[in-house]
Amino acid sequence: MKRNAWVAIVLVLLACTIQNVCVAETEPMIQEGVNDKYRVILVDEIDLLTEDEEKRVQEAMLPISKGGDVLFCAISQNGDTNILASRMFDKYISKQTDANGILFLIDMHQRNIYIYSRGNMERIITRSDAYNI
Repeated sequence: MKRNAWVAIVLVLLACTIQNVCVAETEPMIQEGVNDKYRVILVDEIDLLTEDEEKRVQEAMLPISKGGDVLFCAISQNGDTNILASRMFDKYISKQTDANGILFLIDMHQRNIYIYSRGNMERIITRSDAYNI
């Protein structure tokens, strides 16, 4: 079920029209997760999504928040996507290695889509699942 939700997020994002992107400072959109223990966080640094698309992505991420924090980031930064994902996770979720969370990252500079997880969420979407998605 949760894997299907990630696939849905990917499909929503791929359906979006990608126009010229520029770096803009933006506040993260944060809402409480399903059980009020975890959060759904959306950070669109490059204004990739419209407001309607942001709402649809947050709705798609909500069921995943039963098991941990869920973070979506759209960035355009120079660097290794894995390192950028780790930094974004640390910044918006937690630096603790046992934090339960998952990050869906779109890196427009590297043209990568990346899924990064820690804690119990690693059991839900494994590395193999992430590569398949």
